[in-house]
Amino acid sequence: MSLERLVYISESRIEAADVETAIARLVRVSSARNACLTLTGALLFTGSHFAQILEGPPESIELVLTAISIDTRHANIIVTARHPITARIFSGWQMAYHGRSQYVARHVTELLGNHSQTIQRRLTDRLTQMLLEFAAKPNNL
Repeated sequence: MSLERLVYISESRIEAADVETAIARLVRVSSARNACLTLTGALLFTGSHFAQILEGPPESIELVLTAISIDTRHANIIVTARHPITARIFSGWQMAYHGRSQYVARHVTELLGNHSQTIQRRLTDRLTQMLLEFAAKPNNL
């Protein structure tokens, strides 16, 4: 089975008053969907942006990316990386989520800048490493 990894960033359109409930529901529903589609990955929410890594079969990733593109909670979706992989790095998580992170917000914002492919790749790799570190913490939903 071929596998891909997708990394994207999107603007959040969730009203501030609804954030906690909306994110908890998003993680719960998406984790169940990802399990059915044999997807793994991690989600980060900065308060204004989402950053997510998805790993799995290309057709499953395409299905989820299509769903995200019409989801009213997301706007201005930017795919920062999509490539074949030989192994998953989030194999234990349908969707690792550690909670809101203002610390990573500046890294997400930096990725939104207009950079060369080399810089974009380096910034995406840094974000992936941060999400791996968050996924290792015991505070996931």
